Amino acid sequence: MGYLTGTNQSLGGQVFIITGSSRGIGRELARQVLNAGGRVVLNARTPETLKSTHDELASEFDGGSIRAFAGDVSQPEQARGLIDHTVAEFGRIDVLINNAAVGHHGNIGNGDPAVFSKVVDVNIHGVLFPTWYAIPHISEQQGRVLIVSSLAGLHGLPSHSAYSLSKMALTAFAESLRAELHGTEMSVGIAYVGFTENEPAKRRYGPDGQLEEVPLRKRAMVTTREKTARRILRQIRRRKFKAIHSKLGLLVYNLNRISPGLVDFVLARAGNMR
Repeated sequence: MGYLTGTNQSLGGQVFIITGSSRGIGRELARQVLNAGGRVVLNARTPETLKSTHDELASEFDGGSIRAFAGDVSQPEQARGLIDHTVAEFGRIDVLINNAAVGHHGNIGNGDPAVFSKVVDVNIHGVLFPTWYAIPHISEQQGRVLIVSSLAGLHGLPSHSAYSLSKMALTAFAESLRAELHGTEMSVGIAYVGFTENEPAKRRYGPDGQLEEVPLRKRAMVTTREKTARRILRQIRRRKFKAIHSKLGLLVYNLNRISPGLVDFVLARAGNMR
């Protein structure tokens, strides 16, 4: 498959599904895929936000290359609806980028256990179910499933236990799926992105279970959405299974083998996750 090496290489009409693509990394991924000649199906839970993103991209690129499907992909029937909609509109699926996730900030023992459960449910099932229904179609194209993870998938982050639990579970899922796909032309990858600049509209669940704004990160510690999206698409092109997309992530990964306690200290100082 001729995946892009940069924004100037044509994707030849390949079809990408990008979950959680109404803003942030997901929206930037969609923009770069469209810029390279691919076709995109956007997905998010909120129809109004999704429509706004669809209209914005349609004004910038060929509207015939963009579709949108509003739905919660952590629910099996809605995940299946996304896949069926894509096949009905474009007739194929080349790449599924599992980007949808919900954040949470709060310590174990505080707040509502139902919120912890929701974070784990959304972040794990929101990857499992779209992948489940997409596999037969992606297999036909010898395509790719890419899971967007974070530093929390490498080492548990303080005050983000539910999020860390869900992201580490995705590593196990990716490893199992890779083994299942052995000997086929279809492949899977998982991207551990670093702290990426977030938009003012980004929300996460707070300790009280209410949605709150994600604090803006210090510029010195973050990567732009454009750079993060380019790295993810490069990983897809290269069919690389695991990739750590930040210097902090590489530091965490290597130090964790030597001194887990030091990693705890570094991450406690690092602040908020992706």
